[in-house]
Amino acid sequence: MALIAGWAGLALTFPALVLLCALASWGWTRRRPLAALPLNQRLIQGAISVTMIAVVVALAYWIGLGLGGHARELSPD
Repeated sequence: MALIAGWAGLALTFPALVLLCALASWGWTRRRPLAALPLNQRLIQGAISVTMIAVVVALAYWIGLGLGGHARELSPD
């Protein structure tokens, strides 16, 4: 979804929503394994996961911009 948002040249609001949804779905699907961890391990694993998901979404948006999202803004009309 972030790739498509970048490709379409949409504002950063849309990949931010994609990131929010990705984090919500990750948190929901990992809630039981995370609950079984001690608090400090839960915080470490959560921080690593949030960082990795944010990096993947940002890279997908950036690749989308490179594939054509910026061309619409630069073309003379």
